[in-house]
Amino acid sequence: MERFIELIEALNEARQNMTGLKLWLSQKEVVEYFNWKQENEKDRTAMDKVIAQLKMQDEEWLLKESEYYQWKNRYEYVKNVYDIASGMLNNPDNFTKDDIYSFISQAL
Repeated sequence: MERFIELIEALNEARQNMTGLKLWLSQKEVVEYFNWKQENEKDRTAMDKVIAQLKMQDEEWLLKESEYYQWKNRYEYVKNVYDIASGMLNNPDNFTKDDIYSFISQAL
């Protein structure tokens, strides 16, 4: 049972980190675009193009975005492990608890 708890904790950690970074990135985009738009009122460049240009000039932004994608990938991986382990648990005729715990241990 403690392997499932570790799995759920890993899933929650990844989700929290991913959500926090996504929020930071979204806020950064809005603030930076607003600031850029104030300085360039007549420019009609689309927001996504402006954001892409601004990101290239800000190393912290790029690092946070990279970290976000790492946590997103981790979340997807752990979620897949959780889904598979849950399926194994719901099929006791084919898998023992030792099989399931071994799978989780190897996956994490």
